[in-house]
Amino acid sequence: MILFCSFQLYSEQFTVKFYLSNNEVYAHDFDSDIRLLNLSDTLLGFDDVLEDYYITKIEGFEQFRNLRILEIRDFMNILDFSFLDDLPNLTELYIDSSLVEDISFLSNLENLEIIDLFIYVREENAQKFFQTEIDLSQLLFLARINFKAMILPEDGESDIPFDSIPNFINVQNQPQIHLGHNEISTLDENQIDLLRQYSQIFLYPNPILNNDEEMEKLKGLMIVVR
Repeated sequence: MILFCSFQLYSEQFTVKFYLSNNEVYAHDFDSDIRLLNLSDTLLGFDDVLEDYYITKIEGFEQFRNLRILEIRDFMNILDFSFLDDLPNLTELYIDSSLVEDISFLSNLENLEIIDLFIYVREENAQKFFQTEIDLSQLLFLARINFKAMILPEDGESDIPFDSIPNFINVQNQPQIHLGHNEISTLDENQIDLLRQYSQIFLYPNPILNNDEEMEKLKGLMIVVR
């Protein structure tokens, strides 16, 4: 006689806490075995509160033991992204349409293969953001970087294109970098040296492509114009 036994497997759950600038704490439960997470303000269930306050701290991300792909979308009020330090096994990071004024957390995400950033920076912090070096020497598997940034002006007028490139240093593995839609019109010698770290540089449709003198300075680099 053969006995057939069926087992129903349940994922364990854990709680992530979100601390707000009004001193309130909100909690959200996640499955412990999740490998892909799309984190948006509407997912959390207290998005109405987020319209008026900032998230000052997030605790509990170290419990995502199996998380490999993370997308953070439509957050304009996370003040501290250091919670990402708790995700050393992350291979793909997407931050879309969100306010991020310090990307130093990237230095600690050693297993990243893809970095995809479309971020906003406040005008008063734009110069510091541009000048701060981000050391990627520990990211040995990096294959692709997508980067677009917009500056939020102090006067509340239309957003300003970043008009520059990210200040990544010690980039390993010669990844591709995609810089489209940053309104880049010129690059100085230091920026050109930074671009030598990449196997392919996608510049379309930045206006620099229409300037023969500027493009001449990029000779020797693998520039993809379309």
